[in-house]
Amino acid sequence: MKYRRLGTSGVKVSVIALGAMNFGPNPGGAWIGEGTCKDEAIRITRTAIDEGVNFIDTADLYQRGTSEEYLGEALEGVRDRVVLATKVNAPMGPGPNDRGLSAYHIKRACEDSLKRLRTDRIDLYQVHAVSYEVPHEETLRALDDLVREGKVIYIGCSNYPAWKIVEGVKLSEAHDWNGFVSVQPRYSLMYRGPELDVVPVCETYGLGILPWSPLAAGLLTGKYRRGSKPEPGSRWAGHPYDKQFEALTDADWTIVDALVEIAERRDVTPAQIACAWLLSRKAVSSVLGGARTVEQMLGYIGAADIDLTTEEVDRLDEVSAAKVTPDVVTRAQPPERA
Repeated sequence: MKYRRLGTSGVKVSVIALGAMNFGPNPGGAWIGEGTCKDEAIRITRTAIDEGVNFIDTADLYQRGTSEEYLGEALEGVRDRVVLATKVNAPMGPGPNDRGLSAYHIKRACEDSLKRLRTDRIDLYQVHAVSYEVPHEETLRALDDLVREGKVIYIGCSNYPAWKIVEGVKLSEAHDWNGFVSVQPRYSLMYRGPELDVVPVCETYGLGILPWSPLAAGLLTGKYRRGSKPEPGSRWAGHPYDKQFEALTDADWTIVDALVEIAERRDVTPAQIACAWLLSRKAVSSVLGGARTVEQMLGYIGAADIDLTTEEVDRLDEVSAAKVTPDVVTRAQPPERA
């Protein structure tokens, strides 16, 4: 396993992280598919740690806290071997203050996550998404309070547009608050929109990039090929992916073809090449591997040993160049105020 600093912070994280979004029952959940049971989640976690993975990412949102609970059990006795990350913002109850980024909710949510994770600290506490209902100052001050209280070590953000990242950096500097050390965007060969603004911002301010969905919901695994239909029961065979699958273009399939070609030449998997491409980006600290099985996790881990040549990176850059386009997440603007 290889390790990189998390942005410009002093802590080092494995270049492949365990993403625990799948942990827990998820009946009918189209976005992440079928959930992973507790026993398998524990096996995945322990295997990842034994293979050198020291960075694990979850969120209170994932199965309404169940992912955190599974991890809390899985990390018994090995907690100090990992950098543990979770997130806040999601609705966790029916009340008006059971969600969002108010200081009130952030501090309560942190306490709840600590209990579910069976730990005394969260190593990286991330804002899961932007909230325009709460002043950014209130959110950042609450996060700083948690750091000063010793309940959180580092803070980061996820799904933030570039201008909001900059605002957060500047506000933290102005008030002498602990600032973001990382940003978690959706980022892959099929989704290069962050390169327009989020990636340059992260490079400028020394923030570590933690790409989620590095395999574009499985499209970059090589399992799906040009001219064939998804197998019944696979993610891309069901709603809403079935319509997206039908809309894939020749240019999209050219990306998959290039991945498969490079992977076959190296005798590795297309998924590993897709992750290795992300690791060729200098601001990427770690790639989140959202495994449902031990075998999938071992596949992600294998990407850590692959160093793509300049020619291979250039080839993948070229075939995916059309994917450097604006998107609704990274280009989001605040709503008009009444």
